[in-house]
Amino acid sequence: MSIHRLVQRDSIVRAEASAWLAQLDKGDLRAADLEALREWIQRSPRHAQELRQLARLSEDLNVLTDLAGPLHDAARSYYVRSPASRRISWVATVAILAVLAVVVGLVFDARDQPRDAWSKFATTEVGEQREVTLPDGSAIALNSDSRLRVSYGARYRSVRLLQGEALFEVARDPDRPFVVDAGMGRVEALGTTFAVRLDLDSIEVAVTHGRVRVYDRHAAGPSGGSPVGETPTPAIVLARGERVVIVPPLAQATPPETQTVSIRELQRKLAWREGLLDFSETPLDEVVREVGRHTNLEILVEDESLRSLEFNGLFRIGDTGPLFGALKTSFGIDARYIDADTVSLSRRAQDDPGDHPASHLD
Repeated sequence: MSIHRLVQRDSIVRAEASAWLAQLDKGDLRAADLEALREWIQRSPRHAQELRQLARLSEDLNVLTDLAGPLHDAARSYYVRSPASRRISWVATVAILAVLAVVVGLVFDARDQPRDAWSKFATTEVGEQREVTLPDGSAIALNSDSRLRVSYGARYRSVRLLQGEALFEVARDPDRPFVVDAGMGRVEALGTTFAVRLDLDSIEVAVTHGRVRVYDRHAAGPSGGSPVGETPTPAIVLARGERVVIVPPLAQATPPETQTVSIRELQRKLAWREGLLDFSETPLDEVVREVGRHTNLEILVEDESLRSLEFNGLFRIGDTGPLFGALKTSFGIDARYIDADTVSLSRRAQDDPGDHPASHLD
């Protein structure tokens, strides 16, 4: 079976499990619904696993626990009907009891975990920052428009960065490795602080304290990569003030190399922690992309020659007025609002003696 079909099947199972959880939460399941749920759960171990996992990730395990009461009440309701009605509905009663047994099993199975087992799914909206604290004191700061999943247990601390950027401050624990999976890269750390940024075509890892090991999942091997579920080799070791950028093999002729980054540059990259965007000799094209990550405003660069202009400035996230004003003063670039959500940047006409109103808008 192809990877595409496996991913597609997982997506279908996840969608079905989500629909069942939503229906369970409403508490209005009929006998036919309960029978369908029982059949769905028993169809594949994957179904029960996904239902349990979604309930745990959403911190809504009580949905499964609370279901035991309504199922019991539903079963009892069949015994207070007339004898004729009971004869007709005994099959449905058996179905309800069977579902009750399965659900109770799911609840106890989900709770039969190490006491310190913990998991969480965290997201941020555009322009939002958020912090997640693990039970051991480790902290994860999420930048704008980011998503990640955390799994924590007696012998592991595992994070999957699904989108965006995060800063990890890891409490030292040699017996409980801290691992971050992001796109084509994997990062392993013990007692350190590092940032991971996942873009569509690359992953960047930068270390501000301690050391980490970075693995490229596309590292060459006998088959051109590493088997699914195994840690790829060799590792790239990063220390404080170092970073590495991993891109797909087709875009990278040689293995990724470690780069030295000044403390000032690291501070600039992490200015979002303070709600700021810090640019230093940054090409305008990169400035526009970075601002776009933190606002729903779409910024268009009409003149291609403007993209390589190097720009300096410190701006508060979401406040685009000062940025447009600085572009006008430094480069004679006008910001023209096409509509409420779209701005076009272009060189100011030589015969335009006045300021363009858009340069003063947020």
